[in-house]
Parts: sequence; structure tokens; C-alpha cells
Amino acid sequence: MAHALGGHPDVVAFGETQYWGKKYRAPDREVYGRDEVRKIIEELPGSILSQEKRTSLKKILSEHAVSDPVENASPKALFDWISRAAAKNQNKTCAVEKTPHHVNHVDRIVEAYPEAQFVVMARAPYDFMLSYKHQGDRKPEAVRREFRKLYHPLGCALVYRGYARSIRNVLQQYPDRTLLVTLQEIKSDSRKALEEVQKFFGVETLAPVPAPSNSSFPGEQSPSLDSEDLFWMNAVAARDIRALGYQTRKSDISVAEAVRSLAHVPPWAGRALSTLWSQSTNPIQYVAQWLLPGR
Repeated sequence: MAHALGGHPDVVAFGETQYWGKKYRAPDREVYGRDEVRKIIEELPGSILSQEKRTSLKKILSEHAVSDPVENASPKALFDWISRAAAKNQNKTCAVEKTPHHVNHVDRIVEAYPEAQFVVMARAPYDFMLSYKHQGDRKPEAVRREFRKLYHPLGCALVYRGYARSIRNVLQQYPDRTLLVTLQEIKSDSRKALEEVQKFFGVETLAPVPAPSNSSFPGEQSPSLDSEDLFWMNAVAARDIRALGYQTRKSDISVAEAVRSLAHVPPWAGRALSTLWSQSTNPIQYVAQWLLPGR
């Protein structure tokens, strides 16, 4: 969807900056000082998305800062500046940011942008888990090992539960400014799904629909989930799976396998927390949102 919107003559799509979520940094005062701005820009991930190529957002922002320096900016003012830089780089007039876990921080975004509109993408639980589990497969071996060390189906199930509840929350709290699009709708009729998104945003000229692609498993057959994966997803998120309109899948896990999987939880949790502590600006709050999600 982001690549399709990025192909529109007026729209730049960029992400995943994680700006309002995992990477959010509250200003020391009401606005960011010069050093805070510099650090945020240096650590900002993401790229500009189009149907042709990806362009590093960090590189664009560094170049833009020469002609349009920014300092003493509020979180909103700095994000406006980031959006303008992305749009200017592509000669576009509108900007759309794509970070999936921003759905967990909609209230923070609405506080900055009272009229903000949200396109929320919903994905079936077991497809989500399959992609999550294998997200490091196409990376160098050293990176793949790190991903494997940080994966446990309990963690993935907690993430999906929080994701599902956040989707329901934003639909309940901001129904008039939220559009829900499912992956099934995109697969069944990509043109119709894209038209609905553009109509929702008030974009008149239709963007071309890119060729179908599978970013999780490009050009290869998808692997299968293990009984351990199904067990934890069902144990943690069954109620939320059904609340989003999906069906649970039966797990044939044995007692011995369940016990062995449970024994792996403490060392996995230690590794995950250690990694999170080094990557998140507020690790305690980040963990709490998964362990104690909203209603």
C-alpha cells in the first residue's frame, strides 16, 4: 500500500520512522534543543517508498538541514519538518508515514494532530506470526542468528494481542477518521482497496497499482508454523483473534513440547529485555504496552 501511494504524482510515502512509537523522545522542555534534534535525526530509521526504489530518509534529512535548519522544535514541528523534507525530495505535496506499531500510539498522534486520519492495516494472526518469525531470514547470517535468539512465540503472541486491541481501540475512539483495510481485501481486489484509501485521504488522481509482491517470502514458498507457535498464539490472543473476525487454528502440541517451550521463556525474556533496553528510549513503557494492553 505504501509503495502504491508513493507512486502517486502528489504523494510521498515514507517509513518506518517509529517516530511516535518506539523511537519517541519526549522533549526535555516544551521543545527539542539543538542536540536533541541532531540525535533524533541521526537515529531515525526509515526510507522514502516508491514503486521504483527506496531512498534513505536519514540521508535526505541531513541534506535538507543545510538549506532548512531546524532547532527548538516541538515533536509536531519536527515531524512536520521531516514530512516536508521527504515531500520536497520527491517533488510531492502530500506526505503519508507508514509505521505499523503507530496504531498503539494513536492518542499521542492525535494530541499533535487533532485532525489526523489513519489507515489501519489488519493482518490475520497466523500470517502475522509467520512473517514475524521469519523476518530475518533474508539477512546476513550474523543478523539471522540475532533474530532467532530474540524470537519466542510468546513474544509474538503478545505483540499481536496488543496490535489487535489497538486496532479495536482506534476504531472505537476515532471511527470517523479511521479506515480499516485487511490484507485479504488487498489480495482479492488491489485496485478497489487502493481507491478506497485514496478516497479516504481526499486524493483524486489514482495511483498505479504495483505488481503483487510478497515482502516476507519473495519468490519462494512460505514455511509453516510449528505447533508451539500455534499454541502460544491461541493461549495469549484467542479472544482478540476472534474479536477481529478471524478464526483460531488448532495446535497439536504435546505436553512435553509445551513444558519445553515454557522453560525457554525466562532466557528469551532476558535477551529480549537486554536488547530493548539498548534500543528504546522508554523500555519500561514499551514492555508495559504489550504485557498490559488496553481493553
